[in-house]
Amino acid sequence: MSGETGFSDQPIDGSGDGAAAGALEGMGSVSPFDTKSVDRFHHGAETFKQLATDGQFAVNEDAMQAYTRVCDKYLEGWEQLRPMAAELGYPARMGSSDFARQIAEYNAKVAVGDERSLIPNLDLMYEGFKKMKEGLEIARRNYDETETAASQALNGLDEG
Repeated sequence: MSGETGFSDQPIDGSGDGAAAGALEGMGSVSPFDTKSVDRFHHGAETFKQLATDGQFAVNEDAMQAYTRVCDKYLEGWEQLRPMAAELGYPARMGSSDFARQIAEYNAKVAVGDERSLIPNLDLMYEGFKKMKEGLEIARRNYDETETAASQALNGLDEG
């Protein structure tokens, strides 16, 4: 795996079936306007981290850096935008008519009205990207441990 840009979804202990890649399936189609896709994304990120924790896959340095950049881009972007996005929770001044007030209140509700609203979905995606990044760090350590064990085993063969 050395020199490749990717992660091995071959289980370290020989028991998995590419589940790490499966956990990431469909993550590119997540939309903060679609609560179901956000829930799938978050669940996939949790599964990804758990698989890494369980030693089910490893990732080399190049792949970890590439995937981490994607995570960091979202994490840093949302950290910068979050304070401004909170303003969406307040009805905008759209006019004095009842209709204008209803639209302004509806817009605020869409942004923060409940756990299925835009801002909570973006927050859940943020948590998912954090979990993915943590999973990548664990998977990198798994790779290092696997490489070390393989080197030690090869050295033992040379001595024998």
